[in-house]
Amino acid sequence: MFLSHGIHRMKLFIDDIRKCPEGWIVARTVTEAIRLLDLNIVDEVSLDHDICHYNIHSFKTTSCPETFEPVARFIAKAYQPYSLRVIIHTANPDGGRKLLYILTDFRPEVIMYSEEFYENQERS
Repeated sequence: MFLSHGIHRMKLFIDDIRKCPEGWIVARTVTEAIRLLDLNIVDEVSLDHDICHYNIHSFKTTSCPETFEPVARFIAKAYQPYSLRVIIHTANPDGGRKLLYILTDFRPEVIMYSEEFYENQERS
């Protein structure tokens, strides 16, 4: 949906490896996610926790200490309460709880889904 002055309302899918669902805009990095959140009016966010690195030698992804927690902190500080719906879709239950804890003071409508929610989505 476009608002006056060309501002676009959007659904933001924040995930480093999963295929973006139809109708969503994807952010693959913390920087990209925060930039999109800062520049656009976002109605809904689907947020992953873990960030993986792709090993070009083994053709496999490996976990790393980097996460999307800074995005949750940005949302908690930058958005007005209840102005944004947040879905947590991580396969990491502990990571999901960390995101939920970060968003506690923000108190948006937060929904946690397990990996099964996106099991029909192909990984990109």
